[in-house]
Amino acid sequence: MSGASSGGAVHSPPFCCHFERLLEFLAGEGMAAIPAMELLMTVGRYTVGCVTEEQAEYPSGPGRGEALDAAAHDHPLLREALVHYRAGGHEALFESGLALLIAGAEVRMVAER
Repeated sequence: MSGASSGGAVHSPPFCCHFERLLEFLAGEGMAAIPAMELLMTVGRYTVGCVTEEQAEYPSGPGRGEALDAAAHDHPLLREALVHYRAGGHEALFESGLALLIAGAEVRMVAER
């Protein structure tokens, strides 16, 4: 899905066949077509957003993040979260977010049965 990011490719017959197979798979797991489509679109957009964020120009090298650390000094929850984020980085945060999306879809699917 994310490989078809140019506007025209999304509506092409090969993309439709691919998307149909994804929907069939999720339907086989008990998910109705509409929530399955919503999940696939959400995961695709989440992925694009994460990639865009990861590729953004941020300062590198020593001192990176010092201004944020100073601003977060009086905010213990934010400090804790920043330490966790920096320990895992973009990849760990992406995986965690993806797991949250999937868990939410599972809860919704069970609730709708």
